[in-house]
Amino acid sequence: MAVAAVLIEAGSERILLRLGEYARARVDGETRKSVTPIDSARLRAVEAQGGSLAELLGLAA
Repeated sequence: MAVAAVLIEAGSERILLRLGEYARARVDGETRKSVTPIDSARLRAVEAQGGSLAELLGLAA
């Protein structure tokens, strides 16, 4: 079965999303990992709320 994945690059920042896996993002030269695996429900919820990368990764305070 193929895994749905997307790599987003914006300048020197990158985020790799694979559904069902932890997301990894390189921001300001530091690699961060989501606190939970990313699923389509989480993507939809963050999108609907106009959320940020930090919220997607579960790092927002």
